[in-house]
Amino acid sequence: MKIAFMGISGSGKDFLANYLIHNHGFTRLSFSDQLKKLAHYIYPWMEKDYPSEEKTLPLNISLSTGELISYSPRDIWLSLNKLREIEGKIFIRMLSKELNLLESNGKFNGKIIITDIRSNEEFIWCKDNKFIVVYIERDANDYKKYEIDNHVTENKEKADYHFHNNTSGIDSFKFFFEEELSNG
Repeated sequence: MKIAFMGISGSGKDFLANYLIHNHGFTRLSFSDQLKKLAHYIYPWMEKDYPSEEKTLPLNISLSTGELISYSPRDIWLSLNKLREIEGKIFIRMLSKELNLLESNGKFNGKIIITDIRSNEEFIWCKDNKFIVVYIERDANDYKKYEIDNHVTENKEKADYHFHNNTSGIDSFKFFFEEELSNG
């Protein structure tokens, strides 16, 4: 079973994916994982990832050079997103390679959750590779809106399923998964 989540920043994609990982044995992949690894390599003072509640907070790190880094992890990752201007499908290529490695190692159970469709190309790649695309929408989403979220909104109606994340816990998603996705 292959599922891909799509939703604007702060919709709860990672939270819901964690349920699938911990309760149904899914392996998480993300188009932006390689970007985060690259950011950590370039900026060793960055973590490889941050909890959701910390992604938008300023780092406020003083470097040995005397510089103060006050950007949030998300702002830094989005600035590196300019790599797409050089190679538009860079994150698709990198995720494809990671998926191929998983499939060839012989330990893969076939359950994949991609947590971050952002671009039209990523959406098309997921559909071409037989992923079930689920659009996640969250009540009272007060996250800052980013330009990259525009593509998510444009593709909303093309998703296979829509899940309304009412933020009251995981029960409604459990029901949605069992009734819609695992039987679909």
